[in-house]
Amino acid sequence: MSEKLFTSHCKIIFILTVFFSFSYTLFSDNCKDYMLLNGAEDLVEFGMDTTYHWWAVTAPFPERYRLTIDGVETDVYESFTRPVFSPDGNKYGFFAEFGGDWKLITQDSIIDLAATEAGEIVFSPDSEVMAYSYFESGSEVILCGGMKFEMSDRIGKLYVGHRGFRLAYLRQLGGQQKLFVNGNEVETYDAIKPFGFWMNGQILYAAKNGYDWSIYRGEEEISETYKSISDVKINLRGDVAGFLAGKSSGKSTGIIISDRYRDLIYGQDYDQVSNLDIHPTEPMITYNAKKYDEMLVVLNGTDYNAGLEVGTPHFTYDGEEVIYVGCGSFDCFLGISGKKVTIPMQLSSTATYAYKPGTQTLAYSTSSSMIVRDLDSGTQYAGKMMDYLSSPRYNRFNDRYEALGRIGNRLYLMTCSF
Repeated sequence: MSEKLFTSHCKIIFILTVFFSFSYTLFSDNCKDYMLLNGAEDLVEFGMDTTYHWWAVTAPFPERYRLTIDGVETDVYESFTRPVFSPDGNKYGFFAEFGGDWKLITQDSIIDLAATEAGEIVFSPDSEVMAYSYFESGSEVILCGGMKFEMSDRIGKLYVGHRGFRLAYLRQLGGQQKLFVNGNEVETYDAIKPFGFWMNGQILYAAKNGYDWSIYRGEEEISETYKSISDVKINLRGDVAGFLAGKSSGKSTGIIISDRYRDLIYGQDYDQVSNLDIHPTEPMITYNAKKYDEMLVVLNGTDYNAGLEVGTPHFTYDGEEVIYVGCGSFDCFLGISGKKVTIPMQLSSTATYAYKPGTQTLAYSTSSSMIVRDLDSGTQYAGKMMDYLSSPRYNRFNDRYEALGRIGNRLYLMTCSF
């Protein structure tokens, strides 16, 4: 073989080797990108909600800003608050200020406010009503449906019941906390942690009296006493709730509240518990736990080994599966309701991932691209390279993975469909 032919043969082998080395990362028709903003204005901030919205703040002039939601632009203002979206994704609201004048802007209205400072925006669980607050001369004004309250010393969040018929909040007075519903004082305790409203309109909350914590629904105590109560959550329908509690024995557990059962549903005892999530419709909870130095993920009364490091478990939007990422000494895995699917690369268990229910695909963002990995075939799908990307989401309305990416001042929507 001549030296020239030998050199050409080596080049062909090298090219084929490179090709097959990278053949598991495909830039294919599965992944597309769409320019959302063309860079005509400086891009300041951007983000997505958990449904199908995107938003971005741009600066057309120095210290002047514009907010764009799903391509719809506002006028120019001096400041904005981040938009808040309703649970069903059909409504939103945010505050905007120019020259000291504040406005509340929603998907279909602009309301002038006699405000000196913006407050809070929250939607009812059924997305029917938006409650909001603002400050006027040191006093906070709260509006919800046809109700209006003025007060000071409010702490924590606003809690709105279905159709906006109930509104709850806490006030700190001295060393005690007072729970108010529709402007009326309900109870006073050393500390209070509201869940939200039960389906019958009663407020559900945890309260501390001295050294002990209990759960109350309205004025009725519905639990035994605990030494501590950490995470508390209630589903949007208001018929299932869960909380994490510390016992006098030093052990901790997860507990479910549901009208389908006469008594509370108790989980096993663990050394530590954290990161509660609740099923959208069924009496089920999931959380992280630790027992004898073993990291676990708990689903109701069953626990699963989660490796040396584990991320926060969560239910998919339809509640069909519990998803988490765990890592051992040499590799990571995707946990799907306790089943481990190996991920052939090292990932951070604390990063944000997106998962399409019923598949073995996983989306995550690197410093330059959104990656979707097919865990059955080992194939990776990637889109256009970016300067920066947001965390991904699975958009159940359009059945695709999505992330926002920027190149300079241009904003793109990155998508991958399967």
